Amino acid sequence: MRIKHVHLVRFGPFEDYEVSFEHGLVGILGANGSGKTTLVNSIFATLTNDFSRFDGVKSDRIWDLAGDDDESYSEVEAEHEGVDFRIRRSLRPNKSTLWIGDSKPITKAGEIDRRLREQLGVDMKLIDDYVFVDQWKMFEFLDQTPAKRAEAFKHLCRTQQADTIHSVLSAVASEHALAEEVIDNSDELTTQIGEAEAELKALADKTTELKGMCLNVKSQVSAQRILDKRKRYEEAEDDIVQINPRIKDLLRDAKEARANHKTAEQQVAIWTKKKHKNKPFNDRAVKALEAWEAFEKKKRRKDFLEREIANIESDMEDLGDGPEKPEDFDRFEELQDELSDARMMQRTAHQVAGLREVLDNEDEDALCPTCHQVIDEDHVTPYEEMIPEHDKNVSEIKARIGAIKDYKQAVRVLEKKSAALTANLDARQEELDQMEEDDTPEFDRDEAERIVADYEDLLDRVEKKEQHLKKADRALSDLKIRIEEMENQAARINQKLKDNEVKQELFERANERLVEHRAAEMEINRIEGQAEEIQETLDERKAELKKLKAILKKRRKLLKAVKVMESTRDVFHWSQLPNVVAQGNLVQMEDGINEVLHWFDDPFWVEADENLGFQAHLPGHPPRRAEGLSGGQKVVFAIGMRYAVSDLFGADIGCLFLDEPTAALDDEKLDAFVDVLLRLAAEVRGKRQLCVVTHAPELKKAFDQVIEVTRC
Repeated sequence: MRIKHVHLVRFGPFEDYEVSFEHGLVGILGANGSGKTTLVNSIFATLTNDFSRFDGVKSDRIWDLAGDDDESYSEVEAEHEGVDFRIRRSLRPNKSTLWIGDSKPITKAGEIDRRLREQLGVDMKLIDDYVFVDQWKMFEFLDQTPAKRAEAFKHLCRTQQADTIHSVLSAVASEHALAEEVIDNSDELTTQIGEAEAELKALADKTTELKGMCLNVKSQVSAQRILDKRKRYEEAEDDIVQINPRIKDLLRDAKEARANHKTAEQQVAIWTKKKHKNKPFNDRAVKALEAWEAFEKKKRRKDFLEREIANIESDMEDLGDGPEKPEDFDRFEELQDELSDARMMQRTAHQVAGLREVLDNEDEDALCPTCHQVIDEDHVTPYEEMIPEHDKNVSEIKARIGAIKDYKQAVRVLEKKSAALTANLDARQEELDQMEEDDTPEFDRDEAERIVADYEDLLDRVEKKEQHLKKADRALSDLKIRIEEMENQAARINQKLKDNEVKQELFERANERLVEHRAAEMEINRIEGQAEEIQETLDERKAELKKLKAILKKRRKLLKAVKVMESTRDVFHWSQLPNVVAQGNLVQMEDGINEVLHWFDDPFWVEADENLGFQAHLPGHPPRRAEGLSGGQKVVFAIGMRYAVSDLFGADIGCLFLDEPTAALDDEKLDAFVDVLLRLAAEVRGKRQLCVVTHAPELKKAFDQVIEVTRC
């Protein structure tokens, strides 16, 4: 497995943090509290859905400044055995999503865990114990009891199935021990097998005889080539018989087309000559018609002007002398003054008469509107009697003034119409006076029209003759092309006849040999089909006999096998084989651990013991258990142990995360750790991924990739 990319969104101290991981030795650096351990634990939690390495509950990992509806998740993109996968663990909303390759996303929790186990092929406990090594569990295995170490190695060495194998061996032994008796008919099967083999031998001999009648591949190809040439020759004969009459017909059509083309050329020449001969006459006739058109156009204009002048003069007569002048026409201003006085007297009479209501009211005095003196009924009554006379007088004066106004308006309208008619009459008369009298054209109009019509008909005839000539020319060209194509085709057919000519006796001999060959092949196919049926029966009998012999042999060995199984199953008991496998793997890890100790220049070396632990050998001292090493020696040993596990089981786990492995190292060991890292980088480069979390900047130069972690 290899981690490729990590994306944290509102997770822990990170608002939005992304980082890509390279293959080889990767250093994760940063100050204390920058989030290095959070980054590593988030990768572990995303892969395993185990958030127990964080304090508090899962939701406590949400970024402190996140809003109530803000999404929070950790996403890891990784690759294992050539397959890319991506997994996201969301804290809010609480859900998980897995993408494997280009397949659809998986969102069910149980399905995600199952597919991850299938994808990685590693128990999640191995990832916990041997991939993501917590700072405080660096050398935890040294303090475990032998039983605890045996349990851990059971997962690492994959010996969990030992108990299952133990049970299966017991069940198999019991099943065979209780099997029913088997009938032995091996003699009958042996006889049937012999008869079938004899029959197959006879068929094989017949096949060998028939194969002697068959042609080899080269002879088949040669004979078939002769038959194919004869077939192509016969096809060419048929083609040439069909194409020769067609060429003859085309040549005849071409002769007729050339005659038609010549006739069409002659007709075009004759009618073109007529066209040139009659063109001068047509041109004169066209000019004569143009003169007639101009003459008649001018005549039509003169007639129009004369009619217009007569109409205008008639309209002027219809105007007459205009309306009769009113008698009071000269007194217009006097009448206006009279109307003003009459209206004043009318208004006074109405005002005085209007005081009748005031007189009827004894509480109020009536005042004259003109002299403002108090008046009585005798003063009002005369004014009331004068109102009709004043009203009539005003109406009569207004009517006389209106008649004068109407007369003036009518005179103005009459003068305007008269002026317009006069101007129009003058313009028409001036245009008519400027026209000169033209003589009638001398050329007869009907004769000119006939000449022009005859010439247009002549042009149509010339055009039709030219079109007929073009058609004859195209027909002749098409025939020439077709004749050329036919002649080329005939030449190709004749060449085909020449290339495929075969002597009759050679053709007959090749045909006879192919007929014999095909007949022999058909018979061989029939015999082979018969032989396949016999062989199938033979195989069935042999398989039945073999199965019977195996069963009988198995039955004979059953009692012995049951005893072996009973003794073998004890080997797979949990206290036997798992410890043996674990012990063997520890022995294999010795060299890797001691090599790392050598890199640190440590004076001790280790070897595995029978309790799934290690004995440490220090110069000048008796061997001691590794648990008795000093703190710094334990760290060095633990680094070697973790690296040896990753190296031995690299195909399964592929990567290793060490969190602050230098925490307990003194300055001397820390300096040596730089060289160790350089050696580790060379070992894992291109093979695995080793990530080291540290806050020691002096280790930077050892890493293939340095990831600086800062809060964001």
